[in-house]
Amino acid sequence: MTVESSFLGRLTNEGRLKHQWQQAIAESDVQIRLAKLRLIKEQLLTSQTKFVHLWLPFLDDFLSSAHIHVVTERDIKEVEKMGDLLLHTSSDQDDTGEIWRRAIHAYTLRDEGVLAYALLTRMFHSPSIKNEWKDWAAWQLAERGASGDDHLSIYMYYIQHTTTQTPPKSMLAILIQICSVNFDSDMAQLKRAKELSSRLITSRIRVSEKWKASAFYVLLVEQKPLEAIKLFMQAITGSNDDFDVVCGVLAASMLVTVYNWLRTTFGVPACSQSENLNAKMRMERRKRRSERATG
Repeated sequence: MTVESSFLGRLTNEGRLKHQWQQAIAESDVQIRLAKLRLIKEQLLTSQTKFVHLWLPFLDDFLSSAHIHVVTERDIKEVEKMGDLLLHTSSDQDDTGEIWRRAIHAYTLRDEGVLAYALLTRMFHSPSIKNEWKDWAAWQLAERGASGDDHLSIYMYYIQHTTTQTPPKSMLAILIQICSVNFDSDMAQLKRAKELSSRLITSRIRVSEKWKASAFYVLLVEQKPLEAIKLFMQAITGSNDDFDVVCGVLAASMLVTVYNWLRTTFGVPACSQSENLNAKMRMERRKRRSERATG
């Protein structure tokens, strides 16, 4: 921005600060310019909220495109602290949101996605910031594809409490992706999908894939084909064109048939049937994955 300062204005603290700011911007060497801007930033922080009306325009200069790849991570962390300070000393929480938004934008331009995710998550969980900024943080996380456990909790909370009729597609897409397991999914994926599906079922969030996740876990991990069939049928009700779900129903039905035949013909205990057949299924899955990897 254009900083205006006058000779008479320099007699005041704000006037002297603006004059230093103007001189810093006029500096041609970017490192010297940033060093001078850092001194001004320290003065703004030291003054608490006395010059709060200067903070946002100052940050527009400090985090401009000319500086974004020259400033350090510590610089942006101190910008975060400016937002923290206002959150506890100012009645206008919009300023904190705007400050953090600038820090998040800086992290994004610097390809520091992890730091951007962390600040967005902190913004959502901040008890003092306005709900509009919490909503913005949740949307931003989903649009960026954040899928950590804490992010999933944010999406579920947002979907449950939003006033809009249709949940954001980006949030639903992430929940659906995690629940979309199949015979090729490893144990970690199956367990995570099951944990999420249980929460979705309890929360009554409309994601049909939640039944699919529970069904595959019950079939492949708990080895309960009868219970799995019931869950697969719930999944078919929500989406009758899912090939993996149809295969799951067929596999579970075949297992039940085989179990019954073994029990009536040879008197094999149910647990032995389950363990033996499930071991064969795991070996077959590993074989298919190996063939794809080498083929």
